[in-house]
Amino acid sequence: MPISIHCGRSIVVGLACLGLMLPVASAAAATPKRVLVVHSFVNAAPPFTTHSIAFEQELAEKMGEPVDLDEVSLDVARYASLDMEEALVDLMRKRQTKWQPDLVVPIGSPAGMFVARHRDRIFPASTPVIYAGMDRRRLPEGALKQNATFVGEAFDVRGMVDDILEIAPETENIVVVIGASPLEQYWADAFRKEFQPYENRLRFTWVNDLSLGGIVEKTKNLPPRSFIFLILMMRDASGVTHNADEVLQQIHASANAPINSIFQHQLGLGIVGGRLYQAEAEGVAAARIAIRILRGEPASSFPPTIIGPLPPRYDARELEKWNIDETTLPKGSTILFRTPTFWQQHRALILGVVSVCAAQLLLIAALIANLMRRRRAERSLGQSEQRVTLATEAARLGVWELDPATDELWASDKTRELFEIGEKVALHRATICDHVHPEDRDVRETAIDQAIKTRGEYEVEYRIVLKSGAIRWVSGRGRWMADEGDRSGRLIGISMDVTERKEAQELFRLATEASPSGTLLVDDRGLIALVNAHIVELFGYERDEVLGRPIETLLGGKVAEEITADRANFLAILRDRVLEGTDRELCARRKDGSEFPIEVGLNPVRMPRGVLVLMTIVDISPRKRAEEEARRQREQIEALGRASLLGEMTASLAHELGQPLTAILASASAGVRFIDRGDAEPETLREIFDAVGSDGRRARDIIQNVRSTIKTGSSIHGRVDLNQVVETVALMLRPDAAAYACEVHTSLEEGLPLIQADPLQMQQVLINLVTNAFHASSGMPPARRKVEIATIRNGDASIRVTVRDYGVGISKELQERLFEQFYTTKKDGLGMGLPIVRSIVEAHGGVITARNAGVGACFQFELPIGEASDVELRTA
Repeated sequence: MPISIHCGRSIVVGLACLGLMLPVASAAAATPKRVLVVHSFVNAAPPFTTHSIAFEQELAEKMGEPVDLDEVSLDVARYASLDMEEALVDLMRKRQTKWQPDLVVPIGSPAGMFVARHRDRIFPASTPVIYAGMDRRRLPEGALKQNATFVGEAFDVRGMVDDILEIAPETENIVVVIGASPLEQYWADAFRKEFQPYENRLRFTWVNDLSLGGIVEKTKNLPPRSFIFLILMMRDASGVTHNADEVLQQIHASANAPINSIFQHQLGLGIVGGRLYQAEAEGVAAARIAIRILRGEPASSFPPTIIGPLPPRYDARELEKWNIDETTLPKGSTILFRTPTFWQQHRALILGVVSVCAAQLLLIAALIANLMRRRRAERSLGQSEQRVTLATEAARLGVWELDPATDELWASDKTRELFEIGEKVALHRATICDHVHPEDRDVRETAIDQAIKTRGEYEVEYRIVLKSGAIRWVSGRGRWMADEGDRSGRLIGISMDVTERKEAQELFRLATEASPSGTLLVDDRGLIALVNAHIVELFGYERDEVLGRPIETLLGGKVAEEITADRANFLAILRDRVLEGTDRELCARRKDGSEFPIEVGLNPVRMPRGVLVLMTIVDISPRKRAEEEARRQREQIEALGRASLLGEMTASLAHELGQPLTAILASASAGVRFIDRGDAEPETLREIFDAVGSDGRRARDIIQNVRSTIKTGSSIHGRVDLNQVVETVALMLRPDAAAYACEVHTSLEEGLPLIQADPLQMQQVLINLVTNAFHASSGMPPARRKVEIATIRNGDASIRVTVRDYGVGISKELQERLFEQFYTTKKDGLGMGLPIVRSIVEAHGGVITARNAGVGACFQFELPIGEASDVELRTA
């Protein structure tokens, strides 16, 4: 039987450094672990050899101890009959008497199926097995029940087709290249089944009945919109064994269509790319599990491991060759093998030329600079010293250096001047300390000792007492500077007179105290650091009661609860309520628990020690009362407008009331006549009284409607039919239309949804617009004395109502002031009608516009179709 068995191959594995240090005899003395690798194919057979090479390399590098590695190849591409298997089983059983493996690793589904079928005959039950390099569906049932595990893949066949269609959606024909070995026949059947859902869109051309030469010829002249899909090529239909990678390169050399395959290692050999499976990663993962098994962990403790495909990656050369737009690639794709730019190709040469030129220029410049530097050296040194002196004097900085070992102190002239110490006085640490204010000495000395101890920084502000008795404020800063070797060092620092700054801070405090607004400072922990007298007056606290308290002490409402729950972010919480740079209303809480509205201004100030927030607080209670008074006056003006509108409706009201009153009189007269004749039947009298009652109720409803129209107070909202409102108004204004000799035409769209509105206010809007249209039409020829009222649904969001006349139109001057209060063109008008109309429409969430419509004017308003209430309100 032509079976290749590689015996006696030992690999001694260890860290490189240990291998160099330990003698050969020591390595030979160790008992190596034995690993048997069962290959499905002989020689180079990608992707199986790709997997096995990665497995062996990772095992050798990471095992950390000697490994005796043996290999057996089944060569199922040529020999797959059962009698051949029996021969190999017999041979391997004989070999196990001489060489018993500690681990068996079959790579590829043929090897895996062989080991699973004959495991009990060849190896002891205790021998662990790792099934690797195969698809999960090829693993025999029950193979993992006894001391075995699995490392492989689960091919997403439909995903492979989707990869092709995603980058080449116009594809109509896919040529499937696969060999004719039993393994390849299995996969051909499996892929045919998975391709079935695509057969209504794609044509699949199978070439597994051709030799490799026939396949190459076939792929040279494919029809347009074709794509080649290489699965495996272990053995062609003529019985010749092949290397799949070499087959790919041979097809790529002459094919007239792009190629795709399954495995990542073939990217760069001619495939376009996609979500490719990782044979190398499977080998590495199997080797890592093998190491743990060889070190004593049972194989059954490792669950099956599925190595999925990589994120999409593509060959830039193939994308360019086949005109595949990179924008069609999946999001997050990686593009490899880009053609290097001129800079990338000749970078070394370009850098060399530039470097030579730059070196020559630098040499010339250096020679010139050297000549100039010699002339400027002495002058520059003197100027530098002067500048440093001027800088320190201008900043009123004194420089000093302290040696902690001896307490000796060196100080600049400015330092001596600051502390009023003569030039000839020897300086020590105690010399300076004697000039520090007694109350501040301990603070300063402690800060210096801490900086020396921690080899860190020193910063403190303190007072000094001059010979005259005057007190000055000094800010001192220093830093530890280690000497060479970090065994000793010095404390180097500066001292600066900050008396003016301290005085400015005091002035700021006084200015804050005198501010007419409440002013306070809050630190970065949300605690109150400063308040002025106005805060004390506003909130009723004593100053000591509020200092150091959290800011929410002075706030009320929900914002106080939010800050209490998360005080570290108090500034962000306040910024959500108070837009940066503007004031927004909040609620404040006094000491007695009463709350009042305030406006708050925020101004964060970044200081060296953190952020301070300057807050200004203004009590806006008086303004609120003024706004309420203004609102009340607006309501009175609106009521006046409604009363004016009622005056314009006098004729309509007289007509409306005249009808029921006339009917009441007629019915009463008829009843009297019946009674006078003495033949009044009870049923007749009942009918007369019912008629009187009905006409009385009608008159009452008209009066109530008028009262509701002109009275002030909250409006009543409900579901309103705008078509019914239009019809009611048209009926109410019929006498006015007759008085102006105008015709009223309505065009109402059927099936309009009900809207959320106040029906009386909707009547008021229409009465005003229609009455204005009557006025505009007066004096026009009879053909132009007409008013059109229309309703139409404006999409799903709103309903549009239009009132159009054919009168004088709207002048340019009037257009600019049309909705302005108290502006009118009528001699007896108040100028409140249209402003009230606009306020009503906008209060309902709508918008009103006016324009000239060729002849005459057109007013239209749109009202939103909102969620209606449960009450349907009908117009009278």
